[in-house]
Amino acid sequence: MQIYAPQTAEEAAEILRTAVKDRIKISIRGFSSQSPAVQNPVTLCTRNFKHIEPGHPGDLIVSLGAGFPFMQLAQFLPDEVVPPEYAGSLGGCLCGNRTLPAHRFLIPRILALTFIRTTGEIIKLGAKSVKDVAGYKIIPLFAGSRGRLGLVMDITINTASIFRDLRLRIPLSDYKPSPSMKTLIEGLIRTFDPAGILS
Repeated sequence: MQIYAPQTAEEAAEILRTAVKDRIKISIRGFSSQSPAVQNPVTLCTRNFKHIEPGHPGDLIVSLGAGFPFMQLAQFLPDEVVPPEYAGSLGGCLCGNRTLPAHRFLIPRILALTFIRTTGEIIKLGAKSVKDVAGYKIIPLFAGSRGRLGLVMDITINTASIFRDLRLRIPLSDYKPSPSMKTLIEGLIRTFDPAGILS
């Protein structure tokens, strides 16, 4: 098994394009993946995506690389208690286990994210503003996707303390998709990963 840890979005996009061309299956992992490993010939690791891009003073936002350690969010959220049970990356928290308190803590804060499709396209979703009503909200689709929709590169979060009492109300651990929902999910995966290289 080969492990690649690209330094830039362009490097990652080229690895994905090559995998599609050569029909090679890829797994996407963080620096401390806490889910069972899928044995694919190639693993794409996000550990080098740890950049920080703070907003302008007063914006109450920060953009972080998907490989940024989840527990280090506390430095941007001084009035919040960051759930301590998750030791992985932001991207791993977003795309990984849907039942963790850390996951429920992060999801409502996400304003925007950048990801790479297997075609090599770099796509930006959402906006770096609290009010954004243009189009459908696609970001929640990445929650629990386990890397099946693409490689998340960058996540912009709201650091305002208004989220202190906000929690996802859906008991995600009890969620069982209906047959029609499974069909919809499979269609989305085919749309985001038309060559079927992610698993």
